[in-house]
Amino acid sequence: MPGLEETKLLTAADEALKVISHAEGEATVRLASAAKDAGSLIAAQAEAALKVVAEQNDADHTLLIRLEERMEALKIALKEIKEGLIRRVDNHEERIICLEKADYISAGRAGISTPVLIMIAGLVGGLVVFIIQQIITK
Repeated sequence: MPGLEETKLLTAADEALKVISHAEGEATVRLASAAKDAGSLIAAQAEAALKVVAEQNDADHTLLIRLEERMEALKIALKEIKEGLIRRVDNHEERIICLEKADYISAGRAGISTPVLIMIAGLVGGLVVFIIQQIITK
């Protein structure tokens, strides 16, 4: 039977896991939304650029260059957001592993082993990166 200290530690660890899980989910949703919005913005700008080029060749050349620069800037910004999210997910994964290890040790009970948790966290992180890359390349 765990003591009061151990019960408090287990409760705190569970709460921390919930907060981290919620933050990771919220960050993923926000990044997906931002990527979708950026993709829509890029598509809208490209469509506008095509219409302008059809109407005015000389003036449109300069405008097209500016739009391409903006699209490149958006791509760079999305890449930075993606890399930041990857770092945050990695940090969350490390925290989760530490908390689960502390929980496992303090509870004195068997559970999912650390290598399995690392594999699951890696798969989730890889899936997030793959989805973001698919969004960016479209």
